[in-house]
Amino acid sequence: MMRLNGRIALIPAMALSSLASCAENPAEEIDWTDESPHEVRFVTVAPEVQLEVLDWGGDGDNLVFLAGLSMNAHSFDNFAPRFTDTHRVLGITRRGHGASTWPDSVYSIERLVEDIRIVLDTLGVERAMLAGHSFGGDELTRFASEYPDRVEGLVYIDAGYDGTLIDSLRVFEVCPMGPEIMEAIERRFENLEAFRHTQRREGDDGTLVPYVSIAAANQMMASSSTLAYSSVVAPALAVYHTPRWVEDIMGGEALLPADCVSALQRVTYESIAAFAVGMKTARIVALEDTQHNIHLVSPDALEEVMRRWLATRPNGR
Repeated sequence: MMRLNGRIALIPAMALSSLASCAENPAEEIDWTDESPHEVRFVTVAPEVQLEVLDWGGDGDNLVFLAGLSMNAHSFDNFAPRFTDTHRVLGITRRGHGASTWPDSVYSIERLVEDIRIVLDTLGVERAMLAGHSFGGDELTRFASEYPDRVEGLVYIDAGYDGTLIDSLRVFEVCPMGPEIMEAIERRFENLEAFRHTQRREGDDGTLVPYVSIAAANQMMASSSTLAYSSVVAPALAVYHTPRWVEDIMGGEALLPADCVSALQRVTYESIAAFAVGMKTARIVALEDTQHNIHLVSPDALEEVMRRWLATRPNGR
């Protein structure tokens, strides 16, 4: 079983799937081309460390996407372009992930936030709307606390989870962790082929494994600090996946033991409650019939929610 030490800042369903040591499905030789309309560049954020930055173009204020743990900016390849009619849209692949540099150390939340600042400085982005999925929510909160004048607003895409509950509720003990869970999660992804080509790599045994340094992921979790929502002054939108019924965690695709369901339910709803208390001015929206990876499973619903909220910003941005 793959175990992450310390705080887990993403919903357990994702931790149990994308950070598994490997997937059962073998890597296949398939001709594939990334057709997402972005430009790719690399920004140096430290000696010998470069981050991949995707630029989908567009007109208007800046909208920057931050991926979840084990994912990279390409996870937004089919979602981010939806906003180029109203925003200039960017995506950042954090260190230790995807095509960005994988240094052996320095994965603290402070370092990750400084990486974001340097990227924005390099690109001449003074202010931006930040949208983070899963672990990206930790970066959103910390960045907005450190650099409030640079944040137009925050969008938490099934982010803002209280990871301390993972250990206290013994999630890794009561929840199964196997390829069938990963397959159940991915079954409903739109553009699954693109997901596997950009978010997976071939392991030594020929299977597909997450396109991330597992050592880096462990360091990130171990060094993550308590989220200080009350220090954030920027307007925020939080979109959570809430199950349709008590037993449903995976969008109706996977059955889990009762004690696992109970633990995951508590993590979900207690985290939402903590977010609501800490971010008193935030708008919270719950979506059913989806999964943790809302932008991959329910892009239409997420786009609608985001557009409605973005329209309330000054000048409709």
